[in-house]
Amino acid sequence: MPNGAPLDDSAASRALAVSAWLVPGLVVGAVLLAIVAALWFPPGKIDEFMRENGPVENATVVWYCVALIFVWLVAHPAFDRASATATSILLIACVAKEVSLRRWLLATAGYDPGGFDAAAWPNLVAVIFLVALLVAVAWLLWRYARTAVKELPPRRPFVLTLVAAFVYVAAAQVMEHVLKTDRALGISLTIRDRACALSLEEVLEMMFPILIIIAMLQIGVRVPFPSPNRPR
Repeated sequence: MPNGAPLDDSAASRALAVSAWLVPGLVVGAVLLAIVAALWFPPGKIDEFMRENGPVENATVVWYCVALIFVWLVAHPAFDRASATATSILLIACVAKEVSLRRWLLATAGYDPGGFDAAAWPNLVAVIFLVALLVAVAWLLWRYARTAVKELPPRRPFVLTLVAAFVYVAAAQVMEHVLKTDRALGISLTIRDRACALSLEEVLEMMFPILIIIAMLQIGVRVPFPSPNRPR
């Protein structure tokens, strides 16, 4: 990756790259918003908003789809087709998880959604996609996390944003695991604690595609349709 390659000088890129506090501010703001919402609203209301197929989860799926479009609008050697493909695999995996695609396919094909029948074709597809996902994540970490470490502090805003996005989605998965296995882990969560953890998990998941979109804008996206004032 060319370290000195200039980023796209579009107005969107310049506006987002000007403030070094953009990503840290969003990260802190989203976390505070999730905590305040969980403490302010009754736990039942939090469950209603954050539940599976609820308003927040549906909004998250929409953001994932928007991020998927932005990934393929980037026109810069720092984010080539290999990176776009790897990021797309990750985003598609996130959408599949949000909509419980594997369980839906199992139920549609007549299998037990709660079990794992090795002969069930949805499970075979899931395993193949899981391997592709692991390869994609390894590629992105190798390319951008390594760059972030070499550039400490990162000189290019999009590198910091991508790393923050990975940290966000990892934190969301940890929070989800705690919610599912709190008793097995010996953790005693009150109703309010669970509401707070659920709020954090869903908000963290929603911020992941938003950070991906910001990173793509910081790199520089091309307009898919020619401007009327620009020669074709």
